[in-house]
Amino acid sequence: MKNLLLTIFSFVLASGTVAAQDAMRAGKVEMEITKVKGGGMKGMMMKGSEQVLYFNDEYERMYMSMAKGMVKMDVLKTKADNSALMLTGGMMLGKKMVRMTGDNREGENEQPEYTLTYDEKDTKTIHGYLCQKAVFKADGVEMHVYYTHEIDYENNPIKEQFPDLEGFPLEYTITIIEEKMSMTYSTTSVSAVNPSDFELSTEGYEELTQEEAKELFKGIGQ
Repeated sequence: MKNLLLTIFSFVLASGTVAAQDAMRAGKVEMEITKVKGGGMKGMMMKGSEQVLYFNDEYERMYMSMAKGMVKMDVLKTKADNSALMLTGGMMLGKKMVRMTGDNREGENEQPEYTLTYDEKDTKTIHGYLCQKAVFKADGVEMHVYYTHEIDYENNPIKEQFPDLEGFPLEYTITIIEEKMSMTYSTTSVSAVNPSDFELSTEGYEELTQEEAKELFKGIGQ
């Protein structure tokens, strides 16, 4: 859990997207952990976790709810000035808020060493989008990804960890070898985005510094 939260926080620090010509440039993609194998109680807690990505030419937003709603995060990025607002929720994090400007969002995430192979013959159609398969192998982790070139939004936690990935992932299975656990994120919906999807209320949230937020996420995994 700790490593996952720090990876998501690194997503907040990262910036930039890769454009794809003639692809969907604005939308809402909802994903859910639909399959979990192994992991005992931890695996049971992760099943049903949600991830929702919103994007258009002005904003990017990622909402996540994990561990049966006990960990929630909502990140809104403004492309014009490269600023970000992160809100947390749930019993394990509480209502916290972190504001970051373009000046203090220098990426600090260390990318793992990994190998990447593509299998263009292994394809499937997910919600009308043609996807191809890629396989990542890193220290203790293996990931099978079905990605598409038909969605123009690549700034996501997978792209942050594995920048060589082409396209947008619509399905991926992560296997943590040491824990003998695998989780599959499946896309449940691809739809239009509304202007109101990029409006977040900060009422009732305690503001933290960037360093305080990092310590908060580290503490969750201890």
